Amino acid sequence: MNEWTRVQAELFADPERKRETLKQAWRWTEPARRWLDIHRIDARSVTKGDIERYLRTAPEAQGPKDRDKRTWAFHVLTAAACRVSPARSTSPDSARARLDQVPERSPLGKAIAAVLAGAKSEGDRARWPTCLGTFLRWCDARGLAADEVWPGDIDAFRRDYLASGRTSPGEYVRVARRLVRELALRV
Repeated sequence: MNEWTRVQAELFADPERKRETLKQAWRWTEPARRWLDIHRIDARSVTKGDIERYLRTAPEAQGPKDRDKRTWAFHVLTAAACRVSPARSTSPDSARARLDQVPERSPLGKAIAAVLAGAKSEGDRARWPTCLGTFLRWCDARGLAADEVWPGDIDAFRRDYLASGRTSPGEYVRVARRLVRELALRV
């Protein structure tokens, strides 16, 4: 799930911190990296609650005993992970694969990253890429650019979703609305 070699490379590419500080942060986060992998949490979408749960449950096996320093190291790790592009989808036919076609530094790519970063639970982190990919595919089929979508289009997306035989479009619509709001902020 987490591509730690890419995250480590991104961490050490930080020009604003001393290399020794970055090495120390990397060493201190070894238990945190294991914990994230065990709990299948993407380091790009760690929440404050995840960090609190880690600090409560993980043993102080390595690094400082000081809670603030452990929290700082975790934040440094997640900030580096957020600068790494997400892993590509395994199936080119999946809705998630549509997200792979979006350049990460484009306004749409940044808006998608912001929406995914707002996921509060592991379930949201797992489902939202599919929701976003489904919405982007719908936009493509109608010749709409995602940054040109307005709230009336979201209602049309909901109707088309239901007309396709699927039920309960609530989460898909909520995530699509978040994306449209994020895009409006970036224009």
